[in-house]
Amino acid sequence: MISLVSPVYNEEKGIEEFVARCARTLESLDPDYEMLLVDDCSSDATPSILKRLQKQYPRLRVIRLPRNTGQHAATFLGLRKARGDLIFLLDSDLQIAPEDMAKLYEEAARDDAWEVISGARRRRSPGLVRSASSRLVTCLINLITRNKLPDPASTFLLMKRAVLGKILNHDILAQNLPLLLAYLRLDIRQVPVDYRSAASRHSSYNLSGLVELLLLAFLNFATGRKTILYLMFGGLCLLLAGGGGTGALIIHGVVKQVALQTNLLIFFLSLALAGLLFVFLGLIAYKIEQLNRNLGFRQTLECFQDDDIPT
Repeated sequence: MISLVSPVYNEEKGIEEFVARCARTLESLDPDYEMLLVDDCSSDATPSILKRLQKQYPRLRVIRLPRNTGQHAATFLGLRKARGDLIFLLDSDLQIAPEDMAKLYEEAARDDAWEVISGARRRRSPGLVRSASSRLVTCLINLITRNKLPDPASTFLLMKRAVLGKILNHDILAQNLPLLLAYLRLDIRQVPVDYRSAASRHSSYNLSGLVELLLLAFLNFATGRKTILYLMFGGLCLLLAGGGGTGALIIHGVVKQVALQTNLLIFFLSLALAGLLFVFLGLIAYKIEQLNRNLGFRQTLECFQDDDIPT
């Protein structure tokens, strides 16, 4: 059985087309399917349209959330209700064609050595600045999650039932599903798909959203000693810059016999203090990481009985 899970929010203009195209595509792949749409408390006519569409499409299931939870939370709630052996995830805004589900399904049929197949969006962000920003975010996310995916933030996915179980066991980290998949180190294949950005639509990520995404990736999904060393290195750079700037101001004042520039002095002292705090935080995090490693080693030893250890 195939399940399609899709979050929906204020899509009254295109939801009928989306459901119709999804139904045709899924029917061509496997007649045994379900469409599970999670209405994230839409404030327009979307709920009434979905209610009418349920009568037209018997395989359409709709979950109406009592309050707005956001795209990823709505998607996760839909995954908990999915019954398929293969589960598609697809946004309902038609920026990716529902017919492209066939591309992911064909890739899945090639062999069974995969866990997740993802649609890598081509030409995601028009314009030089947005394209450069998108590439930068991709590089940073891949660095944090230790992957080499061309589009690690894609929400167009096909996954196996076994993978769904792993995701549900990590629901506390489900604030961003693509990042969670990368964090779980799953076998992810990416298939190129076209991204159709309508002129009337805007990117779901503005500057603050991108910063929030990177903070989420760093704080929730970056683990290990490398992350701590990056933190300490950044703090050391700030400390050196602040200390060097403060020293240069003092030397300049002594040599020239002039008063120190108060604003610059406060700025450099603040940099040095911030750097010192980062270094101390890194040391504390390193100690906690070492304790976790020791506990993990101890738990590993406790899993073995004496008879299980070869002599």
